[in-house]
Amino acid sequence: MGEYLLISDAAKQVKVESHVLRYWEEELHLPIKRNELGHRYYTKEDVERFKEIKSMKERGLQLKAIKMILKDGRLDVLPEEREKEPVEARKEPAEVRTPHMAIEIVDKPVDKEMPVQPQERICTVPEKEGLQSESREEKAKRLQWILQQLIREAVRENNQDLCRELKESMVKELDYQFRSREEREEERDRRLEQRSEEYYQKMDELLRKKTRGQLRKQQKEERRTKVEKESTEIADKENIGREIKAEKKKRHFIF
Repeated sequence: MGEYLLISDAAKQVKVESHVLRYWEEELHLPIKRNELGHRYYTKEDVERFKEIKSMKERGLQLKAIKMILKDGRLDVLPEEREKEPVEARKEPAEVRTPHMAIEIVDKPVDKEMPVQPQERICTVPEKEGLQSESREEKAKRLQWILQQLIREAVRENNQDLCRELKESMVKELDYQFRSREEREEERDRRLEQRSEEYYQKMDELLRKKTRGQLRKQQKEERRTKVEKESTEIADKENIGREIKAEKKKRHFIF
C-alpha cells in the first residue's frame, strides 16, 4: 500500500489552500479516493496532477479548458481511464499525455492566414511516427476546438444563468408577496385580538362597577330600612310609655 496524504498535507505540497483542492476536484470531476470515514486521501499521482493543474492555471488556462484537456484533449488521463486503456496506449509519448502540450498551444501564436473551420474537432494522433510530434496546424486546430467548446459552454451557461436568475427573481418576488400578505394578516389578527381583549376588559370593568353599585345600593337600602325600623320601634315604645303615664294620671285623679 502506497503513501497516502491528507488534504492538508496535499495542499501544502501543491502550495494552495485545502478548499482550492476541493473546488478543483468538484469542477474537474477528479476521482479522489476516500477512506471508510469519508475523508479524502491523496496519492503522489493526485498531487502531481494538482501541480499540473496549478501550473496550467498560472499560465492563463481556465478550469473549463483544463477539464477538456483532462478528458477530451487526452493530454492527461484520469486513473479510472488509465486502467481501461490497452497496454499499447499506455506507451504513448509524454508529449501527447501531459498537460504541458496545452500550455505550449496557448503560449504559441496562431498563424492568422490559416483558414478557420468552425466545426473542426481535434485530430486524432497517428499511432506510429505521428505520435512523436504534432504539426503546427494540428496544434492550432486543437486550440481552436477548445476555444469553440469554451464559447459554446459559456453561451449555454449564460442562458442557464439568465433562466436561473429569472426563476430566482420570481421566487423571491412571490416569497416577498406571500410574506407581506402573511404579515398583514397577522397584523390584522393581532389588532382584532387586541380590540377584542380591550372590549372584554371594558365589559368586565362595567359589570364589576355595576355589581359594586348594586351592592352599595342594596347595603344602603338595608341600612335605611334598619334605621327606619329602629326609629319605628323607638317611637312605638315612646307612645306606649306616654299612654301608660296618661292612664296612671287618669286613675290618680279618679281616686
